[in-house]
Amino acid sequence: MHPRFLLLALTATLTIACADSADKARRYAARGDEYFAADHFEAAVIEYRNALKKQPRWAEAHLKLADAYTALGNAEEAYRAYASAIELAPGNIRSYLGMGRLLFDAGMYNEARLRAE
Repeated sequence: MHPRFLLLALTATLTIACADSADKARRYAARGDEYFAADHFEAAVIEYRNALKKQPRWAEAHLKLADAYTALGNAEEAYRAYASAIELAPGNIRSYLGMGRLLFDAGMYNEARLRAE
């Protein structure tokens, strides 16, 4: 088999696999959104975590996961997910607002103020 053809076939296979992974992640997140809208936050967490297994660097999924954990009252996991969302997409103000609200609700006013700046 010609090496150039082999490289082309491998590249095509990897491209399809990545596209399939992103599509699956979007479907998991969409189901998570449906569960979240229906106040089924535990199910939403599962779907967002499934999405992140397929696309671990998807900032929006980290943000949605953080919001679901916040709705469940799980501040520790929410904090981690907000921090990941901020790290991956530092320009997304919604992540900072969620983190600030979480810290404020926990009585961590100075930390909330520092994060806001």
